[in-house]
Amino acid sequence: MKILTTGLSSFLGTKFINLFDDDCHFLNICRREFKDDAHRVSNIMFDDLEIEKKIQSFNPDIFINLASNSRSKSQSIDDLRSITDFNITMSTYLVDIAISCKVTKIINVSSNWAYLSNQFDPSFFNYYAFTKYALDKYIAHACSKSLTKGVSLVLYDNFDKYDPRNKIFNIIEKAVRNSERTNFSPGKQIINLTRMDDIALALKYITVLKSWEFDSFQYFQISGQEISILQLANFIQEIYNKKNDILNFGGFPYREGEIMQPKYFFDELPYIGNRKKDIFDLIKQELQKP
Repeated sequence: MKILTTGLSSFLGTKFINLFDDDCHFLNICRREFKDDAHRVSNIMFDDLEIEKKIQSFNPDIFINLASNSRSKSQSIDDLRSITDFNITMSTYLVDIAISCKVTKIINVSSNWAYLSNQFDPSFFNYYAFTKYALDKYIAHACSKSLTKGVSLVLYDNFDKYDPRNKIFNIIEKAVRNSERTNFSPGKQIINLTRMDDIALALKYITVLKSWEFDSFQYFQISGQEISILQLANFIQEIYNKKNDILNFGGFPYREGEIMQPKYFFDELPYIGNRKKDIFDLIKQELQKP
Protein backbone atom coordinates (compact mmCIF):
# COMPACT_ATOMS: atom_id res chain seq x y z
CA MET A 1 0.00 0.00 0.00
CA LYS A 2 1.30 3.45 -0.93
CA ILE A 3 -0.08 6.40 1.04
CA LEU A 4 0.35 10.08 0.26
CA THR A 5 0.15 12.07 3.50
CA THR A 6 0.53 15.43 5.14
CA GLY A 7 1.29 15.80 8.83
CA LEU A 8 3.19 12.60 9.60
CA SER A 9 5.48 14.55 11.92
CA SER A 10 2.47 15.70 13.96
CA PHE A 11 1.62 14.05 17.27
CA LEU A 12 -1.21 12.07 15.65
CA GLY A 13 0.91 11.28 12.59
CA THR A 14 3.69 9.65 14.62
CA LYS A 15 1.17 7.46 16.44
CA PHE A 16 -0.57 6.57 13.17
CA ILE A 17 2.51 5.46 11.25
CA ASN A 18 3.69 3.25 14.11
CA LEU A 19 0.58 1.09 13.56
CA PHE A 20 1.83 -0.01 10.12
CA ASP A 21 4.40 -2.60 9.15
CA ASP A 22 7.21 -2.28 6.61
CA ASP A 23 4.99 -3.27 3.67
CA CYS A 24 3.29 0.14 3.73
CA HIS A 25 5.10 3.10 2.14
CA PHE A 26 4.42 6.79 2.72
CA LEU A 27 5.18 9.94 0.80
CA ASN A 28 4.89 12.81 3.28
CA ILE A 29 4.33 16.39 2.11
CA CYS A 30 5.79 18.56 4.83
CA ARG A 31 7.56 21.61 6.19
CA ARG A 32 9.44 19.42 8.68
CA GLU A 33 10.83 16.07 7.56
CA PHE A 34 9.59 12.92 9.26
CA LYS A 35 12.50 10.70 10.34
CA ASP A 36 11.67 7.02 9.95
CA ASP A 37 14.18 4.38 11.03
CA ALA A 38 12.24 1.71 9.11
CA HIS A 39 12.71 3.65 5.85
CA ARG A 40 8.99 3.58 5.05
CA VAL A 41 8.71 7.34 4.57
CA SER A 42 9.97 9.68 1.86
CA ASN A 43 9.51 13.42 2.33
CA ILE A 44 8.75 16.27 -0.07
CA MET A 45 8.84 19.88 1.05
CA PHE A 46 5.71 21.97 0.44
CA ASP A 47 7.73 24.41 -1.67
CA ASP A 48 9.32 21.74 -3.89
CA LEU A 49 8.89 22.93 -7.49
CA GLU A 50 8.50 19.31 -8.67
CA ILE A 51 5.93 18.28 -6.08
CA GLU A 52 3.31 17.21 -8.64
CA LYS A 53 5.80 15.20 -10.68
CA LYS A 54 7.16 13.43 -7.59
CA ILE A 55 3.67 12.55 -6.32
CA GLN A 56 2.74 11.15 -9.72
CA SER A 57 5.93 9.10 -9.77
CA PHE A 58 5.07 7.70 -6.31
CA ASN A 59 1.62 6.74 -7.69
CA PRO A 60 -0.27 6.65 -4.35
CA ASP A 61 -3.26 4.44 -3.57
CA ILE A 62 -4.61 6.71 -0.77
CA PHE A 63 -4.27 10.35 0.27
CA ILE A 64 -4.57 11.20 3.99
CA ASN A 65 -4.58 14.86 5.00
CA LEU A 66 -3.58 15.07 8.67
CA ALA A 67 -1.99 18.50 8.66
CA SER A 68 -3.66 21.86 9.07
CA ASN A 69 -2.70 25.37 10.06
CA SER A 70 -4.47 26.39 13.26
CA ARG A 71 -3.84 29.57 15.21
CA SER A 72 -5.53 30.48 18.44
CA LYS A 73 -5.68 34.12 17.34
CA SER A 74 -6.50 34.63 13.66
CA GLN A 75 -6.94 38.40 13.79
CA SER A 76 -4.26 39.81 11.50
CA ILE A 77 -4.24 39.61 7.71
CA ASP A 78 -1.02 37.58 7.90
CA ASP A 79 -2.69 35.05 10.21
CA LEU A 80 -5.60 34.66 7.80
CA ARG A 81 -3.30 34.30 4.80
CA SER A 82 -1.23 31.65 6.57
CA ILE A 83 -4.32 29.62 7.51
CA THR A 84 -5.76 29.95 4.00
CA ASP A 85 -2.49 29.09 2.24
CA PHE A 86 -2.34 25.63 3.74
CA ASN A 87 -5.88 24.68 4.76
CA ILE A 88 -7.39 25.65 1.42
CA THR A 89 -4.79 26.51 -1.24
CA MET A 90 -2.23 23.75 -0.65
CA SER A 91 -4.74 21.16 0.53
CA THR A 92 -7.07 21.50 -2.48
CA TYR A 93 -4.02 21.40 -4.76
CA LEU A 94 -2.95 18.09 -3.21
CA VAL A 95 -6.52 16.74 -3.49
CA ASP A 96 -6.48 17.50 -7.22
CA ILE A 97 -3.10 15.81 -7.70
CA ALA A 98 -4.23 12.76 -5.70
CA ILE A 99 -7.36 12.38 -7.82
CA SER A 100 -5.30 12.76 -11.01
CA CYS A 101 -3.22 9.82 -9.71
CA LYS A 102 -6.47 7.84 -9.39
CA VAL A 103 -6.21 7.25 -5.65
CA THR A 104 -9.07 5.11 -4.39
CA LYS A 105 -9.51 7.00 -1.11
CA ILE A 106 -9.06 10.48 0.33
CA ILE A 107 -9.25 10.88 4.12
CA ASN A 108 -9.40 14.37 5.60
CA VAL A 109 -9.05 14.95 9.34
CA SER A 110 -11.54 17.69 10.20
CA SER A 111 -12.85 19.38 13.36
CA ASN A 112 -16.12 19.62 15.22
CA TRP A 113 -15.41 23.37 15.42
CA ALA A 114 -16.44 23.44 11.75
CA TYR A 115 -19.86 21.97 12.53
CA LEU A 116 -21.53 23.90 15.32
CA SER A 117 -24.77 23.55 13.38
CA ASN A 118 -25.74 21.13 10.62
CA GLN A 119 -23.74 21.21 7.40
CA PHE A 120 -26.62 22.70 5.39
CA ASP A 121 -26.80 25.76 7.67
CA PRO A 122 -23.19 26.01 8.80
CA SER A 123 -21.86 27.76 11.87
CA PHE A 124 -18.15 27.96 12.69
CA PHE A 125 -16.12 28.70 15.81
CA ASN A 126 -13.52 30.78 13.93
CA TYR A 127 -11.83 31.26 10.56
CA TYR A 128 -9.72 28.12 10.99
CA ALA A 129 -12.94 26.13 11.45
CA PHE A 130 -14.40 27.70 8.31
CA THR A 131 -11.40 26.55 6.26
CA LYS A 132 -11.87 22.98 7.56
CA TYR A 133 -15.52 23.11 6.46
CA ALA A 134 -14.55 24.52 3.07
CA LEU A 135 -11.96 21.80 2.45
CA ASP A 136 -14.48 19.07 3.33
CA LYS A 137 -16.89 20.55 0.78
CA TYR A 138 -14.19 20.76 -1.88
CA ILE A 139 -13.23 17.11 -1.37
CA ALA A 140 -16.89 16.05 -1.53
CA HIS A 141 -17.34 17.89 -4.83
CA ALA A 142 -14.07 16.60 -6.31
CA CYS A 143 -14.90 13.01 -5.39
CA SER A 144 -18.37 13.31 -6.92
CA LYS A 145 -16.68 14.06 -10.27
CA SER A 146 -14.27 11.12 -10.11
CA LEU A 147 -13.92 7.47 -9.11
CA THR A 148 -12.20 8.45 -5.86
CA LYS A 149 -14.13 8.17 -2.60
CA GLY A 150 -13.64 10.63 0.25
CA VAL A 151 -14.14 10.66 4.01
CA SER A 152 -14.09 13.52 6.48
CA LEU A 153 -13.23 12.43 10.02
CA VAL A 154 -14.71 14.97 12.43
CA LEU A 155 -12.67 14.99 15.64
CA TYR A 156 -13.53 16.33 19.07
CA ASP A 157 -11.19 16.96 22.01
CA ASN A 158 -8.42 14.45 22.56
CA PHE A 159 -5.86 13.74 25.23
CA ASP A 160 -2.50 12.11 25.79
CA LYS A 161 -0.13 12.42 28.72
CA TYR A 162 2.73 13.38 26.42
CA ASP A 163 0.90 15.62 23.94
CA PRO A 164 3.17 18.64 23.30
CA ARG A 165 0.31 20.86 22.05
CA ASN A 166 -0.63 22.13 25.53
CA LYS A 167 -4.22 20.87 25.38
CA ILE A 168 -6.57 21.46 28.33
CA PHE A 169 -5.85 17.93 29.63
CA ASN A 170 -2.12 18.66 29.73
CA ILE A 171 -2.52 22.11 31.27
CA ILE A 172 -4.56 20.62 34.13
CA GLU A 173 -2.31 17.56 34.49
CA LYS A 174 0.85 19.67 34.74
CA ALA A 175 -0.71 22.07 37.26
CA VAL A 176 -1.92 19.21 39.46
CA ARG A 177 1.26 17.15 39.19
CA ASN A 178 3.45 20.12 40.09
CA SER A 179 0.97 21.61 42.61
CA GLU A 180 0.98 24.87 40.66
CA ARG A 181 -1.78 27.32 41.48
CA THR A 182 -3.40 27.98 38.07
CA ASN A 183 -6.33 30.11 36.93
CA PHE A 184 -9.04 28.72 34.65
CA SER A 185 -12.43 29.76 33.34
CA PRO A 186 -15.41 28.57 35.48
CA GLY A 187 -14.98 25.11 33.88
CA LYS A 188 -18.63 24.20 33.32
CA GLN A 189 -18.19 23.66 29.58
CA ILE A 190 -18.64 20.07 28.39
CA ILE A 191 -16.00 18.52 26.15
CA ASN A 192 -15.91 15.17 24.38
CA LEU A 193 -12.63 13.38 25.13
CA THR A 194 -10.90 10.59 23.19
CA ARG A 195 -7.42 9.20 23.82
CA MET A 196 -5.01 9.95 20.98
CA ASP A 197 -4.09 6.25 20.82
CA ASP A 198 -7.73 5.45 20.04
CA ILE A 199 -7.94 8.15 17.36
CA ALA A 200 -4.86 6.68 15.67
CA LEU A 201 -6.47 3.22 15.71
CA ALA A 202 -9.70 4.63 14.26
CA LEU A 203 -7.72 6.35 11.51
CA LYS A 204 -5.95 3.10 10.66
CA TYR A 205 -9.31 1.29 10.57
CA ILE A 206 -10.79 3.57 7.91
CA THR A 207 -7.51 3.57 5.97
CA VAL A 208 -7.25 -0.21 5.60
CA LEU A 209 -11.00 -0.91 5.35
CA LYS A 210 -11.27 -2.57 1.94
CA SER A 211 -14.78 -1.55 1.00
CA TRP A 212 -16.35 1.85 1.63
CA GLU A 213 -20.10 1.28 1.38
CA PHE A 214 -21.21 4.74 0.28
CA ASP A 215 -21.33 6.66 -2.99
CA SER A 216 -18.59 9.28 -3.21
CA PHE A 217 -18.17 11.08 0.12
CA GLN A 218 -19.09 10.47 3.75
CA TYR A 219 -18.69 12.24 7.09
CA PHE A 220 -17.84 10.20 10.19
CA GLN A 221 -17.34 11.54 13.69
CA ILE A 222 -14.81 10.06 16.11
CA SER A 223 -16.20 10.82 19.55
CA GLY A 224 -15.37 9.52 23.00
CA GLN A 225 -16.92 10.46 26.33
CA GLU A 226 -18.47 13.71 27.51
CA ILE A 227 -17.03 15.32 30.63
CA SER A 228 -16.92 18.84 32.04
CA ILE A 229 -13.61 20.63 32.55
CA LEU A 230 -14.36 20.65 36.28
CA GLN A 231 -14.96 16.88 36.30
CA LEU A 232 -11.75 16.32 34.37
CA ALA A 233 -9.80 18.35 36.91
CA ASN A 234 -11.39 16.47 39.81
CA PHE A 235 -10.56 13.10 38.21
CA ILE A 236 -6.92 14.07 37.69
CA GLN A 237 -6.60 15.35 41.26
CA GLU A 238 -8.17 12.15 42.59
CA ILE A 239 -5.83 9.95 40.56
CA TYR A 240 -2.78 11.96 41.69
CA ASN A 241 -4.15 12.19 45.25
CA LYS A 242 -3.77 15.97 45.27
CA LYS A 243 -5.82 18.62 47.10
CA ASN A 244 -8.65 20.17 45.10
CA ASP A 245 -7.72 23.78 45.92
CA ILE A 246 -4.76 23.91 43.51
CA LEU A 247 -6.85 24.99 40.52
CA ASN A 248 -8.69 28.31 40.56
CA PHE A 249 -11.80 27.84 38.43
CA GLY A 250 -13.38 31.20 37.69
CA GLY A 251 -10.02 32.96 37.74
CA PHE A 252 -10.89 34.45 34.37
CA PRO A 253 -14.07 34.49 32.24
CA TYR A 254 -15.01 32.19 29.39
CA ARG A 255 -13.49 33.21 26.07
CA GLU A 256 -15.75 34.93 23.58
CA GLY A 257 -17.95 32.39 21.76
CA GLU A 258 -16.96 29.56 24.12
CA ILE A 259 -18.44 26.21 23.06
CA MET A 260 -20.33 25.00 26.13
CA GLN A 261 -21.65 21.71 24.70
CA PRO A 262 -20.41 19.62 21.75
CA LYS A 263 -22.76 19.06 18.81
CA TYR A 264 -23.18 15.79 16.93
CA PHE A 265 -24.45 15.63 13.36
CA PHE A 266 -22.72 12.63 11.76
CA ASP A 267 -22.59 8.85 11.97
CA GLU A 268 -20.04 7.44 14.37
CA LEU A 269 -17.10 5.76 12.65
CA PRO A 270 -17.97 2.02 12.69
CA TYR A 271 -14.95 1.20 14.83
CA ILE A 272 -15.28 2.00 18.52
CA GLY A 273 -12.29 0.29 20.16
CA ASN A 274 -11.92 1.65 23.70
CA ARG A 275 -13.49 5.06 23.00
CA LYS A 276 -16.75 4.39 24.86
CA LYS A 277 -15.26 2.76 27.96
CA ASP A 278 -15.52 4.44 31.37
CA ILE A 279 -13.87 7.85 31.06
CA PHE A 280 -12.35 7.75 34.57
CA ASP A 281 -10.64 4.45 33.76
CA LEU A 282 -9.35 5.81 30.44
CA ILE A 283 -7.93 8.93 32.12
CA LYS A 284 -6.34 6.80 34.85
CA GLN A 285 -4.83 4.47 32.26
CA GLU A 286 -3.40 7.45 30.39
CA LEU A 287 -1.90 9.06 33.49
CA GLN A 288 -0.28 5.79 34.53
CA LYS A 289 1.75 5.57 31.33
CA PRO A 290 5.45 5.22 32.15
